Amino acid sequence: MNFFKPSFYYEKVVDIGVPFLKTNNVECILLDIDGTIAPHDLPMLVSGFKPWFKGILKNGIKMVLVSNNHKNRVKFIAEKLNLPFVYFSFKPLPLGIIRALKIVSVDKSKSIMVGDQIFTDILGANVCGIRSVLVDPTNIKKGIMSKIKNWAEKPIRRNLGCGSN
Repeated sequence: MNFFKPSFYYEKVVDIGVPFLKTNNVECILLDIDGTIAPHDLPMLVSGFKPWFKGILKNGIKMVLVSNNHKNRVKFIAEKLNLPFVYFSFKPLPLGIIRALKIVSVDKSKSIMVGDQIFTDILGANVCGIRSVLVDPTNIKKGIMSKIKNWAEKPIRRNLGCGSN
């Protein structure tokens, strides 16, 4: 198994449609924050996120935010969306992902991890045996660690045919 290979790839989180989720028996989305649904450390959500989010919830699909960021950052976004969350999740280690699944009581076979980082989100999902969706980073502002990870991921993304990163 290639632990860096996502199960699926979409350019943006809002491109992941309900038909795709239903076809793949997804009952819960484990959702990264920074670079996935919001620019790194900024208080805004990506364009089109709110209607997408409402459509997902309307179809009975649960969501949990799973982030490596600090409590205040994750809680701020979680409260905006009224979602449960796990902060300091330590992805790619399985701790936070397992905790998130327990919060919503959904089996990993009916869950999917969505994120923009191969070395955290995708690797973490694969280690846990959860399907994953890789999206292109939304970052306007990038910290030094994000820049390093994005640089290191370029050849992997190119090899997998995933995105413009």
